[in-house]
Parts: sequence; structure tokens; C-alpha cells
Amino acid sequence: MRVVFQRPQLILTTGFLTGFVFVAVQMCIPLYAKERLGVGGMMLGVYGLSFNLLLVFLALAADRIRRGIGFRGAMALGGAVLAAASFLVPWVRRPLWVIAPCLLWGVAHALYVPAVLGANAEGQTPEQIKRGAVWSMIWAILGQTAGSAVAGRLYEIRPMAPFLACGALATVAALLTLPRQAMKIAPWRAGAPHRDHAVSLGRKRTFVRLAFLANFGLCVSVLTVMVLLPEHAQTASLTGLKYGALFSILMLGALTSHVSLALWHGWHYSARFLIGVQAAAAAALIWFSCAESYSQLCASQYVIGYALGLTYLSSVYYGMELGGWNTGHGGRHEAVVGAAMGLGPFLGGAVIALSGHPRAPFLAAAGLIFLLILMQVRLLPRPSRDEGGNKY
Repeated sequence: MRVVFQRPQLILTTGFLTGFVFVAVQMCIPLYAKERLGVGGMMLGVYGLSFNLLLVFLALAADRIRRGIGFRGAMALGGAVLAAASFLVPWVRRPLWVIAPCLLWGVAHALYVPAVLGANAEGQTPEQIKRGAVWSMIWAILGQTAGSAVAGRLYEIRPMAPFLACGALATVAALLTLPRQAMKIAPWRAGAPHRDHAVSLGRKRTFVRLAFLANFGLCVSVLTVMVLLPEHAQTASLTGLKYGALFSILMLGALTSHVSLALWHGWHYSARFLIGVQAAAAAALIWFSCAESYSQLCASQYVIGYALGLTYLSSVYYGMELGGWNTGHGGRHEAVVGAAMGLGPFLGGAVIALSGHPRAPFLAAAGLIFLLILMQVRLLPRPSRDEGGNKY
């Protein structure tokens, strides 16, 4: 007897599972490479670049992949590749070999995430698409929050354990999304729609640019911390559950952001809010770079996570507002995200090599955010009022 899913059930369930695996593998590979293989900051940066190198190119081809194998096929293949990346890590014995599972992680991300964004939008009204996007992100972040802490604890027990567990979960996700499984194309409930009154096309285009710049800066920062933190963690005796909990708190901040922004619409087309949250994230990165206690590191991570949640949701939301959403849009969005996530750790590793200070990249990331804020301010038009009386 074939299993029958409704679309929301499938997207939320597999989103939780793959969210768990994506973040756990990406968090544990650098930690494993540092503690078990003794790599330095520059090589950690190479791993960060490897995670996202193929992601960028494949994400740009997401729409072509979707036409070839369908949404379900892309999701299932992405889950299978993610399982392969997870199971491969325990066999790695040399630093250069670590690049292989990193590359596979990027392939899985490029296949899975744009397909989910496209499957969420198929046959839906704009309000249903937005609701579905928010809820799928919330469930993915719940998986990431759990994955960070659980993987940290499993790593504490045995370094190979999180990779084996992640491989099993990714396999389950791939099986659930196999095209042979029947699925009802059930719609997302639209809920109570909120409409931004008389938003001009020029304003929409401006906020798409603002959100993409903001999200680029936060993605650079978050991956710089995730990939390069092992360089500092080793000297600070930070590993296992405490290490994983740091990233659970980061994801908890992103979760709080998504839930609060889903309930409160005052952030729509608010440049002050978008820029203010980025400034808070930059300040948190500076604090993170000189924090001496674990509680200070946690507080910084929460603020950075909240900002990441806002910028990621903003870049998706404003893209939807401007021109709808499909696999092509989702692929281009994830390609920008992948470029940020690859460049940040790679350049951060170079900063460590040049400065000899393991937390110098976090200061550099904060500087990048401030620079991007200045660029966003330059993009804003002079204060004026649109047809609905809304002020820029």
C-alpha cells in the first residue's frame, strides 16, 4: 500500500529532517577536521568554500533540474546525496579527503532547497506561498536547532556518531520524497492575509536589493563562525554538547525571528528595522570576538541568529513580492546564499593565516556588515511618500 502525503505534511516533515542533517554535518565536519586531523585555519576556510562551490553553480540550474526530474525527484536525490555525504565522513583519514563530503553537502543543498521552494509555490496563491514559505522555514529551523545540540552530544560520545545518525535521517527523508510515493497536492491555508498597501514597483525593487545585501552579510558571518570557530574552540576547550549548543542558540534566535515576524507585519518595507537589526548583529560579532565567558558567546549567537532569520526571510519575502516565486527564483536566491557562505570562511581562513588570531575573522565579518549597511543606505531613495501615504 502506497503512503499518501499532503504537500504541507511532506514539506514540513522532510524540512525538519533535512534541516537537522544539513546543520549537524556542516557543524561537525570542521570540528572533526580540527580535532582529529589537526588542520589549520586556512584549510578550514577551504572546507567552507567546498561546502558551497558546487552549490552556487547547481542552484543556478535548479529550474532545469526540476524540469528534468520534477520537484519530488530533486528532493529525493538531494536527500540521497546528503546521506552519502554523511556516511562518507567516517572513512576520511586525510585533510584533503574532507573536501569530498563538503562538495556532496553542497550538491545536496542545491538540489533540495530550490525544489522545496518551488514545490511550496506550485499552484498556490501569493498569500498561500508566503504562508507556506514561513512555515517550511520554521520547521527547518526547528530541525537545525535540534540537530546542533544532538550532534554536539553525539560527537562528545563518539566523533563518528553524528555522521552515522545524520546519514540514517537523510536516508529517511529521501525515501519519504521518492516520486513513487503518492502525494495529494493540498494547498496551504492562506490564513488572514496582510497586504502592503500601494507599494510601488520601484520600492519593491529597492527592498529586494536591500534584503539580498543584508542576507549576504549575515550568511558570510554565520558560516565564518560555524566553519572557523574550531580554531578558537580548541584553545578554549569548547567541544561536544557545549559547542553544539552554541549553534542551537543561533538557530533559536532565527526561530524567534521567524515566529515573531510571521505574527507582526511592521517589518514589511521598513528600512530602519532591517538596517537596525544588521547593526545589532555586527555589534554581536564584535562582542563574540572578544567574549571571555560561555554565556557571552551564547548571547552573541542569539542576536546573530535573530538577524539571520530576518534577512533570510526578507530576501525570500521581497523576492516573492516582486515577481512571484518558482524553482528558478529559489535557485538564484540559494546561489547568492551559497556564494556568501563559501567566501566568508575562505577569506576568514586567510585572515587567520595572516593575523595568527583565531577570532580575527569575526571582526572582519562585522566590518563587512557595516560596509553593506552603508551600501544599503546609499540605495535608499530620499524620503517621500507613495500613493498609500507610506514613507520610505
